[in-house]
Amino acid sequence: MDKHYISDSLLFDIWCWKDCTPAILKRAIQQLASIGVNYTTIEADCWYGERTPAQNYELQYTPFHWSISDGNAWDLSKPNPEWDARLREFVQLCNANGIIVQLQLFTQQYSHWSDFMPWSRNVNGVNGLWPCTDYHRAYVHRAVNACQGLDVRYSAGCELSGNPADVARFHLDVLSIPYLRGVPLTSLLLGTDQADTFVKPSNSNLESEQIKGQFDKLWMDTYGMIGDKDSTAYFIRRYAHKVHDLNMSGALDIGIEYHAPYATQWEYSTDGDWTGDSPTDFIEHQGRIDRKPSAQQMYNLSAKLFDAFNRPIVIDVFHEGQYDGKTGRPVMSRLIDATPLLANTLGVVRAYEERYGKLENHGKPVDPYEPPDDGVPPETDETQDGLKPRDNPSITWQGWLGLAVILIVLILMAIAIGG
Repeated sequence: MDKHYISDSLLFDIWCWKDCTPAILKRAIQQLASIGVNYTTIEADCWYGERTPAQNYELQYTPFHWSISDGNAWDLSKPNPEWDARLREFVQLCNANGIIVQLQLFTQQYSHWSDFMPWSRNVNGVNGLWPCTDYHRAYVHRAVNACQGLDVRYSAGCELSGNPADVARFHLDVLSIPYLRGVPLTSLLLGTDQADTFVKPSNSNLESEQIKGQFDKLWMDTYGMIGDKDSTAYFIRRYAHKVHDLNMSGALDIGIEYHAPYATQWEYSTDGDWTGDSPTDFIEHQGRIDRKPSAQQMYNLSAKLFDAFNRPIVIDVFHEGQYDGKTGRPVMSRLIDATPLLANTLGVVRAYEERYGKLENHGKPVDPYEPPDDGVPPETDETQDGLKPRDNPSITWQGWLGLAVILIVLILMAIAIGG
């Protein structure tokens, strides 16, 4: 079994797109496994961009139907079973290729992006993620049902922030559902993935530290002490060059000393440009410009983390280059051949394998891509009876009958004109 988790989130938002056929999904997942990837994270409730619910429903397998009475809103009382089926299909494909899937169940987002999420734009009176309602709970139960018997991790969400008491309570409400259905604590993950977590709680009044502390208390008051107090993972999501800055300042060592004993996730954003396929020296993403790390930098920082942690960690490589910068939509050809996108992930792989040996998945075969049959028979020179035209030159009796009918009609028309 691999000592650490090498994660690549190539399919983070793409797993639910209808253009991403099962054949493309399989091809992309096999490419990840072939370089050693053993973990991936997805946004379970989908990414909506600035599109209307009707548009997103057309493009993606979304968790809910859009409202017929209000085409600009979602109806949380009408689950979309196609979402459940695609989720299970995706996780099964990943597990079959040796990849664990982490579900980020809820996406709060930031700024105006949250306005397009079903938790904010709906006809059911739900306004955001908290308080947790029966609609939220029913959605989590669907995710657990879809992934029953599969190897998954449940994260309460992505970019969850707000009043610490509200966020901590939301985590308890959400993570209690898989826990009470038999999912172990080590598969339940906090979603306070903010950048200000490199301090010890006693020295900090920061929001994210308060969320963690309040969640710990709520969990123990509800379920008691089970093993280590920090049984859930505490995710740190930092762009690679920012991790480098933390390393130089010594803050990285504080993070290593404090954070949870199960698994801490470190995210590297490697490429992409939302303004249109420009040179990749910088990442321009939603008004923020980040310097693109090199494969060597990925190697250096991963080596530092591997050397520092005795417990398992997740190093996640997050891509944006699989999207068209102008439309914000995924480009399927970039998944069919993902080699250019995966170059930096190999920097993490190299750092791991120099220390611990070959990753179990590394070197697995990738099947040739076979486009799906669209139902239109391919062009061929075969006749219905299997013989080629040159081998069967005679006209059938049906053909002679048709010609006779046409001839009779022409004769009658000539008589009528002549009369």
